[in-house]
Amino acid sequence: MKFHARALAFLFTALLVPVWAAAQAPDLIFHNGKILTVDDDFSSAQAVAVTGQRISAVGSSDDVLATVGPDTRKIDLKGRTMVPGLVDTHRHMYTYSERLYSGLFTPEQLERYPVDWRGVRTKEDVLSQVRGIMERYNFPPGKWVYMTNQVNFMSNEGSPPELARILYDELTQWELDKVTPDNPVLMSMGIPNFNGFLLNGKAMEWVMENGRFWVDDSGRPDGHLEPPASRLVIPSTYNRRPGQRCWPRWG
Repeated sequence: MKFHARALAFLFTALLVPVWAAAQAPDLIFHNGKILTVDDDFSSAQAVAVTGQRISAVGSSDDVLATVGPDTRKIDLKGRTMVPGLVDTHRHMYTYSERLYSGLFTPEQLERYPVDWRGVRTKEDVLSQVRGIMERYNFPPGKWVYMTNQVNFMSNEGSPPELARILYDELTQWELDKVTPDNPVLMSMGIPNFNGFLLNGKAMEWVMENGRFWVDDSGRPDGHLEPPASRLVIPSTYNRRPGQRCWPRWG
């Protein structure tokens, strides 16, 4: 009985070992390449093993190939470079955050003042709303004011094109100056925030030397702003004292 028990135990162990080993073998091995690990030292290797959804080994081709199992798929990179998969980082988290927190905080707390375009039919409708915002909050002279136009021109289901004509063709810095004489003001344009703004005269004075802007038929800057200048005005709206510069002019 002892012999049989020992024999059965040995046989059971012998059967288990290959099963365990096969379960631990990589599903996939890339070898004979240049593996960019993007670790702290930005080191490189020759091979990488993948088990399930995880990288299970990185090293020389000989070392990683030594872990091959009967079902492991091997891919010869033939000297090619392999890099980690990259997450699509083109996400406008800034705009998403504004939408997320707009219902949790007041415009004063966010320093973002929405302009409702649902009832807009003319340029004067917009200017009337802007005038109302300026009167309601009574901003101290010189304080930067950021107004977010509630329009979206990023899809076919976005705002009507007639609103784009008002915002892009009829509104200018001089029109905004009529209702914002004492403050630098920037307005969003229904596109990702960092890609463009409409500024009034006081704001344009600050950015004239810092980027691209639109001009009218006579060559005058009309207040519409493009990168890189549009990316420079955003910090100006945060916690500024009247007359305080965000940073010195370039040049």
